[in-house]
Amino acid sequence: MQNDSQTPKGCIDGPYPLFGKIALKYRTITREQLEKATVIFNEKYKNNPEFPFSKVLIEENMASTDQIDLLQVIQEYWDARFAGEKFGSLAISKGYLSQKDITFALKIQKREFFSKKINQRIGDILVDQGILTDAQCSEIIAEQTKTQAPSLPKEESGAIPVNDPNFLDENEAGITDLERQYRKTLNRDRSFIEIAISKGFTSQLEIDRALLKQEMEYTIRKLLRTINEILIEEKHITEKQCDEVFEVLKQKINKKTDSSDVSMEHLRDFIKIVVSEDKLSAYIQIKKDIKDKVSVAFIKGLIDEKKITLGVIDKQKIADFIKNGLSALSTLKIAQGIRPQTVNDISVDYLFESNGVAGKKTSGKPPSVIKGDTIAKLEQMIQGMPGKDIFGNMIAPPPLADASLMCGNGVRLANNKKTLIASISGTPCKTLDGKFNVFSKTIIHEDADVRTGPIKGKTNIYIAGTLTGAFPVSGGTLSANEIRGANAKLTGDVTIATGITDAVIVTQGNVSAKYILNSKISAFLDVTVENEIIDSTVLTSGKCKVEKSRILASDITAKKGVFAVGIGSNGTQACNITVGTEGHIQSEINKIDTSIYKLRSKLDDKENKKSEFKALRDKINKKTKKLNAINSKAGKILTSLQKQTQNDKTKSLIEEVTAKKDETIVSLKKLGKEKKSVGKKIIKITKLIETISPGIQLAIVKLQKKKEVFLDWAKNKQGIPEIRVTGQVKKGTLFNGLNATVTIDEDCKNILSKEVKNQEEMVVIKK
Repeated sequence: MQNDSQTPKGCIDGPYPLFGKIALKYRTITREQLEKATVIFNEKYKNNPEFPFSKVLIEENMASTDQIDLLQVIQEYWDARFAGEKFGSLAISKGYLSQKDITFALKIQKREFFSKKINQRIGDILVDQGILTDAQCSEIIAEQTKTQAPSLPKEESGAIPVNDPNFLDENEAGITDLERQYRKTLNRDRSFIEIAISKGFTSQLEIDRALLKQEMEYTIRKLLRTINEILIEEKHITEKQCDEVFEVLKQKINKKTDSSDVSMEHLRDFIKIVVSEDKLSAYIQIKKDIKDKVSVAFIKGLIDEKKITLGVIDKQKIADFIKNGLSALSTLKIAQGIRPQTVNDISVDYLFESNGVAGKKTSGKPPSVIKGDTIAKLEQMIQGMPGKDIFGNMIAPPPLADASLMCGNGVRLANNKKTLIASISGTPCKTLDGKFNVFSKTIIHEDADVRTGPIKGKTNIYIAGTLTGAFPVSGGTLSANEIRGANAKLTGDVTIATGITDAVIVTQGNVSAKYILNSKISAFLDVTVENEIIDSTVLTSGKCKVEKSRILASDITAKKGVFAVGIGSNGTQACNITVGTEGHIQSEINKIDTSIYKLRSKLDDKENKKSEFKALRDKINKKTKKLNAINSKAGKILTSLQKQTQNDKTKSLIEEVTAKKDETIVSLKKLGKEKKSVGKKIIKITKLIETISPGIQLAIVKLQKKKEVFLDWAKNKQGIPEIRVTGQVKKGTLFNGLNATVTIDEDCKNILSKEVKNQEEMVVIKK
C-alpha cells in the first residue's frame, strides 16, 4: 500500500499517497496531475487495496515505466530507512548498540544509496562493520514488526546527488581492473554532469535515470558506458550540446595545466604532519618549496585529521610560519603533550657497614650479613604524575622501578616494597648500576673447567688454578691464578695473579693482572697491568696503568689517562691510545640500547602481526560488503525480470542473474569462514600481547634506569686527557683526545701528551 501519512522534506503536505508526493518532489508529475491521479487512485483503492498508485501514473500517461522504476527505488530507500530506525531502537533497548552506532550505520546506508543506488539493511551494515554479531542481528530481526512505514530524516535535501568520488577510490586495493575502470568512468562523468546541468541541457531527474541505467548495465552485463552516451541515447541531450560541455571541460583542464602554483589538491604531498614516537609532540614538515597557496585553515584541517587535540599552537603562530615562507625542509612544532613525571625524592638508608662503595660506615673489616638481615630501606617515595599525549590519551607515570632495580644478586624486596632483605648470607655491596647485592663465597681449589660446571650468580669467586672458557662466568668479585679463553661478566674487582689470555672480561670494578694478551677488557674502574698489554682492546672509565712495562699492538681507551713505560715496538702494529673520552661508558650505553631495541622489536613484531590480521579482516569486510550489494541488486533485478514477459532473452537473463546470485552466496559463505578464522587469530595475538607487554615494559624501564645511572655516574667522573710514557713511544702511534688527534711521527722518549682545553689540540711534551 502506497498511501502513507509520512511526508519527506521537500514534498507537499496533504491527503496524497506517498508515492505521489515523491513523484511531485522529483518533478515527474505536476501538482494538477497529482490531484487528478489521487482522485482516480482513491476510487480504485476502495475496490482493490493492493492497487498501486504508480499504475495510475502509467495508465494516465503521466510517467514512463523508467520514471516509475526510479521512483520505486527511491521509495525503497525510505522503506529501508524506516526499518533501520526501528531496528536501531530495538538494538538500543537490548543494550547491544548505542545511538552513535545507529547514526553511523544510517549514514553508511544513506551514502550507499545516494552514491551507488544500493539499499543496504542496517543490520547487514552493523554486522559488516563488526559492531553487531550475526546472532544479535537475527534476534532483533525476529522481533521486528513486519509493518514498516517510510520515514524521512530531517536533513534530507531533495535531489539525489551525483556519485561522490570520496567513495569511489580508483586506487583501492583488492578491486578488479574492470571495477577500477568503472570508477574512473564515474569520476570523469561527474564533471560532465555538473556542467551539463549548469547550462540547462538536462535535469537532475534525467541524470538520475541515466545513472541508474549506467549502474544496471555494468552490474548485469559488465558494460562500461559513459553518462553522455546514455543521455544522447535517451534523447535528454544533443550531440552538439555534448560537444559544448566537452569544450568547457577542455578549457578547465588547460587552465589547470597552465598554473605554476601547487594546487590545493596536491598540498598533502608536500606538507606532512609528523608525530613523535612517544606521541608527545607533532611537527609540520615541508617537503617542497610552496608559495602563497597555504591557508591557516588548511593546516588546521590537517591537524584535525590527525585527531590532535592537546597542546596545539594558536592560529597566529601558524600564520607567522606561513608568512615566513614554506621552504623545503622547514618545520614547525604544532603540538606538545604533557610528559608524565617520574618517581622522585627517594632517600636510601644503608644498614650495613662497608669499606666499599655502598656503606656509610667503615670498620676496617669486610662487611657481612646473614640471611634475613635488612640491608637497605627506602625512607621516602613519591609517586610520579600521569601525563597526556597530543591525542588526549592518559600516559601513566613510569612504574616504581627504583626499588626493584636495586635488587641484585642475593637480595629480595620485602612486601612493603620499601625494604631490601638479604636472601642469602654473604658480603653485601652496591654496584654502579644501583643494585644491592649479597654475594656468597665460591672457592675452587683447582682449575675451573668442564669438571667444575657453570659458575654464575650470587657469589664471589676464588679459584686457586686457572679459569678456562668451559662455561661463561658471572658473579661479584673474581680472584684466580690465571684466565685462559674465559668469558666473564662481574660486578666487582678482577684480580689475577699471572695473566689474562684470549679472554673477554666485563666488570664494574678494577682489573689487575701481570699481563693481558689477545683479550678484550671493559671496566668501570682502573685497569692495572704489571707487565705487557699485547694485541688487546681495553675500555675503561678509569686509568690504564702499565707502569713497569709496555703496551704493544693494542687499542686503549681510558677516561682518566694512560700511564706506561713504553708504547709500541719495531716488530708490532702501531697502538691507538684514546684518553679523556666516554668511550667505555658509551659502549655500555650501546649495549643497553641494543637490549631495549630487541625488547621493543619483540613487542612490535606482535603488534605488526596483529595489524596484518586487522588489515586482512578489513579486506574481507570490504569484499563481503561488495558481494552483499551485488547479491541484493541481483535479487531485485531477478524479481523485475520474472515480472516481465518471458521470452528467450528474458529467460537467458534470469539464468545469468541466478547463476551470479548463487556464485555470490557461495563466496559470502567462504568469506564468513575466513573472517571467523582471522577474528580468532586477532583475539589470540591480542591476548599474547596483553600477557607479554607488562613484563617487556618493566624490563625496558629497568634498562632505561640503568642507562640513567651509568650516565649520571660518568657525568660525576672528571676525564683526564693525559698520556704519560717514561720510556719509548714508537713512530706511528696515534694519540686521541676528546676533540683532537696527533700521530707520533718519530720515535721519542719520556713524553707527556695531553689535550689543551678549548683549543682542540693534542700536544706532546718531551721531558
